[in-house]
Amino acid sequence: MNTSLATGLKWAAAGSGVAAPGLTFFMNYQPPLFPGVGIIVTALSGAILAIVSLSRNEANDSTSQSRKRAKFASICIAVAIISLITYVMLLDFTTVFAPRTEQRYQIGFGKWDRSLTGIGLDWKRSDPLKPVTEWMLGEAAFREGGAEIIWKPVSIYAAGGLLIATYMIAFILWTFGFALLVPQKASSNNIVQNK
Repeated sequence: MNTSLATGLKWAAAGSGVAAPGLTFFMNYQPPLFPGVGIIVTALSGAILAIVSLSRNEANDSTSQSRKRAKFASICIAVAIISLITYVMLLDFTTVFAPRTEQRYQIGFGKWDRSLTGIGLDWKRSDPLKPVTEWMLGEAAFREGGAEIIWKPVSIYAAGGLLIATYMIAFILWTFGFALLVPQKASSNNIVQNK
């Protein structure tokens, strides 16, 4: 089999093995303000995989370069995992599910006073332990623009922007880190096969 074809097949298999679990996670937990970001980030990740694979010269890859790349890949994956954890916590803190549906609505920063409108502050004063989902139900806010009754618009968009940023950082670093590792593995295999 042609060496470049074999390398390409290894890349395709490794890339799909890395992308499938990541893509499943990212497509199921998209930010509600920009649900199409999953498609954009998937395209970016595909471009990253292609750029990294095309820019690699495995024949001239030294052991020290491989170690540096592996260390950088590990850092990227660690930061991606931290970003994922941050994203999931922010997603729970800055969004709510409409009752009896799977639809998420973007809200501001929970019960933080600076995030709330006067109506939101009234809800907080009346019963600080009541979940924000009940605030939304009480104001019939499970509709387009309804969260702006309880949270300041700037707070809603800041929370949504933060979600989008952590989502993109996590997905891109995840892909980039694994893209760096795949050539490392392919390079090691080529060195062993050539001996």
